[in-house]
Amino acid sequence: MLASPDQISRSTATNSTCRVATTLLGVHRRGGAQIAGNHGSGDGSSSTIAAEPAHPCGGATQWRRGGCASWWSWRRRYPRGRPPARPSRPSASGRFGPGDAAVSLHRHYPPDLYRGSTGEVSAWTRRADQAPDTTSASGVTCEFLATGDQTQGRFGLYRWTFGREESGPDAHFHRAISEQFYVLSGEVRLFDGTTWLTATTGDFLYVPEGGIHGFRGGDHASMLLMFAPGGPREDYFETLARGEQMSPEERAEFMVRHDTYWL
Repeated sequence: MLASPDQISRSTATNSTCRVATTLLGVHRRGGAQIAGNHGSGDGSSSTIAAEPAHPCGGATQWRRGGCASWWSWRRRYPRGRPPARPSRPSASGRFGPGDAAVSLHRHYPPDLYRGSTGEVSAWTRRADQAPDTTSASGVTCEFLATGDQTQGRFGLYRWTFGREESGPDAHFHRAISEQFYVLSGEVRLFDGTTWLTATTGDFLYVPEGGIHGFRGGDHASMLLMFAPGGPREDYFETLARGEQMSPEERAEFMVRHDTYWL
């Protein structure tokens, strides 16, 4: 885009500085062709624009914030020339990829799992009035909101409601799965590896793989449990709810099978 007459007139006071900058910075090429314009020598002649974006005093430019100060700010930010090129359009996935300079994220999205272009009807719902999947003798219930089988192993989500009396596991850890707790109602005591905390509605605890934790609750308090990746916790919850009798050896094998290690 050529500079307007107003831009050229406003640049008169800075023309000598501009000419020096043009000489020092050298010729910038875009696609093998020089970018030329009427960069103010004052005599109407053309000179080669030395940088991208071109100096706002005149010439071909993509810099629309105006003024020599903006131009010099750009040169200080990119002393070796233009910044990395921005892609003109997102990739076929509908977003800019990890290598694109158009996005500056501290981490990137994982690879696409769905590669269609129109979306698909694949969502499903579990209604709140559906009966719990397990109920123990002490009145503890567990609802399988989203199992690892349903999420292709990405996570497992469960609603855990305590009975009237306090119950729950002591300190333990998992090697292969993380565990998250979110209190829905009432009070739940959560162990973070050092302290038993009294968590109330809205409180959240994240336990990474190997993190020591435990929980206890009563008075029909309720919370969400999430495991990631989604291991087969349903068998674990169902077996405990049935209260099956196991020998010490059988119980030890059962716990190892379900990635549970007691302290």
